[in-house]
Amino acid sequence: MLPSANKRPQALDYKAEQSFGEPQAANEKTGRTEQPQFAIDLNNHALLLRRLMRFDEAAAFLKRAIGIEDRSLPPDHPKRAHRRNNLAIVCMLADRFDEARRINAEAWSLKAGQHDVTSGRILFARVALCWLRNADASQYLGQLRTLLAQPELPCQGGIDRQWAATDILDQLRSRLSPEEVDLLVAIVAALNEPSKVADLERFDLWHSTVAVPLETPWPNDREMSKEPAPE
Repeated sequence: MLPSANKRPQALDYKAEQSFGEPQAANEKTGRTEQPQFAIDLNNHALLLRRLMRFDEAAAFLKRAIGIEDRSLPPDHPKRAHRRNNLAIVCMLADRFDEARRINAEAWSLKAGQHDVTSGRILFARVALCWLRNADASQYLGQLRTLLAQPELPCQGGIDRQWAATDILDQLRSRLSPEEVDLLVAIVAALNEPSKVADLERFDLWHSTVAVPLETPWPNDREMSKEPAPE
């Protein structure tokens, strides 16, 4: 299992968060707030806020980063899907499930025909969202199986190949079953290190999953939910 965050990293995160104001003000003063690099800075600051469990603030920074990149990057640029999935995860951790599902679906639609490591992270989030809602995640696990069966999974758009997801998993530990969390931990490990894909077969939830083509449309969320629809 991935280790839980300890107090020392949290203290460092808080210090880094406090120091963000000065470079942000400098960028705003020099008019560089529409440049892609500023969107990256906003994203990185949002990830610090996520680790500090300040989800609403993290979402605001990510929405601003998305707006900049939507205006400055090509429609098919890999960072656009990546950024949306970061926002979807923050919304998920904040229990804003409807918003998280919508943004996660937007991220997946942007990956059509150019699947890579980010696609796996989007599917990870979709599986977690389903389980948090007591909904069926079999299609998304099946698409993850298809994705991870590829001989090589690229990482496009200058996105970090190693996914720092420890804080996400820590937040999910108390909300999902041990079997579900352990599988999610193993999925993150497989996305970060392809040699660990075979380790997934030891999980019943994964071993029983049938591969699903990546182009298979996602079903309506309510159709997948095990909860009764409101009258």
